[in-house]
Order: sequence, then C-alpha cells, then structure tokens
Amino acid sequence: ERERADARRRVQTFEGTDRQARGRIMALLRSRETADAAALAGVWGDAGQRDRAVRSLMDDGLVTRTGDVWHLPR
Repeated sequence: ERERADARRRVQTFEGTDRQARGRIMALLRSRETADAAALAGVWGDAGQRDRAVRSLMDDGLVTRTGDVWHLPR
C-alpha cells in the first residue's frame, strides 16, 4: 500500500520553476553589487516569469530597487 501512495505522489521538477528563476536572480545579485534589466534578462530569459520572480523577491524583502537597478538590501 505504501508503494502505491509513493507512486501517486506528484514530484515537482526544479527546472524552469519560479523557484529556479528566483535562485538565479539571487545568485546574480550576490555576485555583483547591482543588476539592471539587461543583466537580469541574461540569467532568466522568460520576461513574465523573471518579472514575477523579481516582484516576489521584493515582496519577501530579499531584493530592493533603486532607480533602474536591483540590489540586495543594504
């Protein structure tokens, strides 16, 4: 019975998820002081998903924006 329950469990892949997009954006911002829109586009090509990921990072207080650049909170 447990094997059947395990087989029915849905496993979400990481590849292509908002979580992966958030991770790449955070990695970019940890590697440099600021990132503009072109730099963000360089780490995640899907504009809608990238914007959603950036907004959620800002909502979580992990990323801030000053003018046209994003950075980690100071």
